[in-house]
Amino acid sequence: MPLSVNLSSFALIFSIALKLLQVFILKHNLFHTKAAKYSSLIGLCFFIYIILSCLIQKGFAYTLGSFEKQFFRWELLFLVPILLKGAKENLLLLYFFFLGIVCAIVYVIIIVLIYQMSFSQDSLLKILDIHHTYLSIFLMFFVNYLMTEYPKRKNQMTVTLYGTLIILSFFVFFFLESKVSIIIFCLLLIYHLVSSFSKKLYLGYISLFAVLILCILIFNKRIKVSYEHAMDFRLAIWEESFELIKENPIFGSMKYAEKDLLNYKHYLKGKYYFMDSDLNSHNQYLSIFIKYGVFGAFILSMYGILFFNCISKLTTKAALKEFLGFAIIISIALYIENLFDRHHGIVFCTVFFNYYLIKVENEKI
Repeated sequence: MPLSVNLSSFALIFSIALKLLQVFILKHNLFHTKAAKYSSLIGLCFFIYIILSCLIQKGFAYTLGSFEKQFFRWELLFLVPILLKGAKENLLLLYFFFLGIVCAIVYVIIIVLIYQMSFSQDSLLKILDIHHTYLSIFLMFFVNYLMTEYPKRKNQMTVTLYGTLIILSFFVFFFLESKVSIIIFCLLLIYHLVSSFSKKLYLGYISLFAVLILCILIFNKRIKVSYEHAMDFRLAIWEESFELIKENPIFGSMKYAEKDLLNYKHYLKGKYYFMDSDLNSHNQYLSIFIKYGVFGAFILSMYGILFFNCISKLTTKAALKEFLGFAIIISIALYIENLFDRHHGIVFCTVFFNYYLIKVENEKI
């Protein structure tokens, strides 16, 4: 993962430099659409806000010393919209993302076979140093794209290819034993089947749901983990997160790291076993309120307002359908993980949100 972070950071800087050359020498627009410009502006406002908040709460020395760790990743909010172009050009970028995910999975499988390991979350961490959730959500994005495109394809070879890729993706989630990925996959499948429902294919729907239910039963038996226990674990952390939010509801608290704030709460309650795990809130919504308060959450909510303002007569039904599938992925992932705290998480959110923003707007600046 460190290598991929360094390479992507270098690629980002190099891309920005090329974009600026296009702007100053070739007289290109800095942003391809109005939506991208406003998205970048919202991101810049949030970036400035969290830096000012940290300066006020911790001072200049701490803010400067922790810039790379706490703030550098947030630059993507206002830099990514500069790099994206039209919907057709952006699709090429998504294909390369998909190719990268496929190469990563194939590489892990080869190493697993050579060293006679099992394809699991642990093998993914040992070989790629990446948490299974982050690889899964990238792969889930393309599953959503395939499910959106599948009903529109008439060529039998293309239909077979898309169907095969969707099934293979499901088995990746299955063998990684990713509970959240299986849940999201099922919800995506139900959403796409309902949105393109055909009475002529009702027997196919029944068969598909029967197979899906059977796979879920096998999956639950395989992992031998109680969903109730996993939720109780998170609820205990969320309880302390709410207490932290109440202490600084408007501007949040950046005096200490989120994990340190939660560990102190666990210590006061005698929950020493949570301190050993050194966990964050495991909920991005709560994390935003803890660190940046209602004011920071309000700035980020402007992205939702911007998106709905981009919907017009030019917006295609397919684009909206695909975005709603993406919304299912992102809303659930943010509910159980702090995606913005990791490089791959914030890359996923910024790149793909702006991709849909431009696709839905469907016009140039």
